[in-house]
Amino acid sequence: MPNLTQNQWGAPRFRNSISILLIILLTSLFAGCAGTGSSTRGDDEVDAVDAAKKITQNKKKVEALIREVMDTVEVDDEASIRKGLDLYIEAAGLMDESVKLGINSIEPRLMRFEVRSKVANGYTALYAMADAQCTPLEDEGLRPSDELLRKRAEAKTEAQRWLKLARRDMETHLGTSPVQYQTPGQYWALQLIYVQLADFNGARTTLLRLVESHGQRLDPDFRREIDSRVRYFAQKLIDEDG
Repeated sequence: MPNLTQNQWGAPRFRNSISILLIILLTSLFAGCAGTGSSTRGDDEVDAVDAAKKITQNKKKVEALIREVMDTVEVDDEASIRKGLDLYIEAAGLMDESVKLGINSIEPRLMRFEVRSKVANGYTALYAMADAQCTPLEDEGLRPSDELLRKRAEAKTEAQRWLKLARRDMETHLGTSPVQYQTPGQYWALQLIYVQLADFNGARTTLLRLVESHGQRLDPDFRREIDSRVRYFAQKLIDEDG
């Protein structure tokens, strides 16, 4: 399976087992506007240069935050995961601005896809924690506490919301960027998002697009895996209709 744009990570499902690696991609604040006065450059040129500088500065700050989160977040501790999620969400807001600053640039949107996916995975981990406490009680016919039920429902809702935001970023990239700026890993990441959303038609269509765009350059083993998944998703759709 090919790598994503920079890093590949597992995309957890809603299950009782908890397995999540929290890694933050981006954070910082965009401040200020292009200066006015006696510059010999045009305003558009000044804006473009300043925007590029800010995006570069943000990337460096983000790399430091990635190291911080990787060193401090405990994946089996709810409070630690929530702390990491706070950083992810801050990063996602900053990436909204980064995409606006680099409106004609591919990288900011792909980076936002990464961070949005990670936010979704963080909420999935919180869902799994709450579900692991709720399910045994429910299996015995007991009602979990309102607090546990609230946490589980909230985590699932937030995970799905961030998955949809990530999906939109990658769909936009693959739908508007020339094929030379696309990779098989990007299509693969998108179909994983669709699977997490239980949208098997979207997952199947994404893999068919991958074959159409990159079929001649795919590793034989990877191509077989794609074909197997396409058949599996087709069967899932038949079962759903059945």
